[in-house]
Amino acid sequence: MNGNVALVELLLDKRASIDLADNCGWTALMAASQEGHADTLLLKSSANINIQDLNGATALNIACEHDQLSIVVLLVNHGAALELADDASYTPLITAAQRGHSDIVQFLVTRGANTNARLPSGDTALLTAVWYKRLAVVRILLDNEANITLCGDFQNWSALTVSYMSGYIEFTQLIYERVGPDFSFPVDQPNSRASSDSDKATDPHLAIDKKVRNGDTALRIACEQGDLEAVKKLLQHRDDIDKADARGWTPLMSAAQNGHVDVVKLLLDERARVDVLNADKQTALSIACQHGHFVILRDIFRSGATIDLPAIRIGLSPLHYAAENGHAAVAEFLLSNRASIDVVDDTGWTALMVASQNGHTDVVHVLLQRGARIDHQGLSRATALVIACQNGHL
Repeated sequence: MNGNVALVELLLDKRASIDLADNCGWTALMAASQEGHADTLLLKSSANINIQDLNGATALNIACEHDQLSIVVLLVNHGAALELADDASYTPLITAAQRGHSDIVQFLVTRGANTNARLPSGDTALLTAVWYKRLAVVRILLDNEANITLCGDFQNWSALTVSYMSGYIEFTQLIYERVGPDFSFPVDQPNSRASSDSDKATDPHLAIDKKVRNGDTALRIACEQGDLEAVKKLLQHRDDIDKADARGWTPLMSAAQNGHVDVVKLLLDERARVDVLNADKQTALSIACQHGHFVILRDIFRSGATIDLPAIRIGLSPLHYAAENGHAAVAEFLLSNRASIDVVDDTGWTALMVASQNGHTDVVHVLLQRGARIDHQGLSRATALVIACQNGHL
């Protein structure tokens, strides 16, 4: 949804079914909650606020996952169930804690959310926040009487033990201030500073792989965050190097998107697959082009990436992404390495047309100098010139 209230009003006036779900079980309220547009219009239209999608998630859980604080407040104020968990037993609070959305966590606990609800792994919101290094969330939960003594299934560790054995100094200090004098660490656990291949099974970093949601893994999250040391540790599990999340995003894609050069290099050295497509039909190469990360683009290409792969399948090439986002140097590199200059997307648009639409003069210059067809017409019969004029680039 794009937040077009007038359009929603029109559809509702025409008796559109407010709770009709798509193939994923998503209703209009769920879609609006994800994007931050679930204003009172939907709620006043008798939308079922606690309906669950095919994964058991409610609109509230979805809003918590996507950091939509205003929508969380709106939904709770209209009676959304605070403890209604999804099929993986994630309550809205645990979801927000895992994602690190501290403002939402603060609001939920203020409204009475159960801080000690547990996942099948035994983890609470506090344990989840420690595993995922969410310091602000840990502080909020401790301030709101989260039970420090509860242990998860992994080695029967408490939040303090997890933070200590993982080497999270700030977390350890913060939690230690709250424990009683009788607390002691498990005596049978290895020293985290002296671990070896023989104790991989008890390595806390690797244990995060057991705490996944929607297909996500600790490795992909570490790559997204650029945590090189964690990535090195997790790569001991080589089978997971190409494991994608629910959107089809691999660790390499996540590192490429966020410009983590060292992490990308490590993944490539470990032979991460470079031509995998995500749900949006993007490769790691096209993602690097989209965000203008030249060094990453170069390294991925040198590792054997197919320069026009997405175009081969759906017509959207890395060159289109570079043109759309104004990355002239990226476009020059792609063309120097034999990218197809006039390949078209599903609407018949070339990279020149995309650059013209967005007013990226530098990219237009590069494309024209390289011989792009200036009068190519898309499915609408518009040329690059017409498109530029339509978008005010005169």
